[in-house]
Amino acid sequence: MHAAEHRALRELYALARQQSNHWGSLSRRVHASALSAGVADGQRLAEEVRAQAGERGLAVGPAARTAGGTLAVARTGVADRFLERNQALRLAVLDASHLVTLLDYVAALTTDEHLSAFCKRWAARFRDHERTARDAVTALAADPGGAIAPLDRSPLGRAAHGVAYGVGYLGELVDSRLRK
Repeated sequence: MHAAEHRALRELYALARQQSNHWGSLSRRVHASALSAGVADGQRLAEEVRAQAGERGLAVGPAARTAGGTLAVARTGVADRFLERNQALRLAVLDASHLVTLLDYVAALTTDEHLSAFCKRWAARFRDHERTARDAVTALAADPGGAIAPLDRSPLGRAAHGVAYGVGYLGELVDSRLRK
């Protein structure tokens, strides 16, 4: 197995875990049941990637698990606090897109027909999840006020959203002054 394939499988494991954790957190915060199937599939994909790696003599253990968990905590625990509901859901679409791109990459990279078929099958499935998440974003447009509400309604989340709003307002003020 080429080093590029080895690295990509470990990243795929971490990314699938990150996507599952992030979507799980978002589905509770934006009440987007559309993400639930993607959560379950992200968990299944991670476990199946781990099994695929094991069949090829690759270790996918605590370090790879920690990488996926660290990414998810950074996103859900910190960055998402600053976002509006629509922004967070749009970023969830990117999670799925990133996963599909990596699956397509591994499918093209590997000379193992079984692994290539495995990645193509999962890529097709996550394209469906990406489309479903994109549709959920579009559905938010029916409630513009709700779409721009803070994702995190806790006091800390509202404060973080206020900071983000203030920075945006300042940017608009600067741009309008420079235009004159």
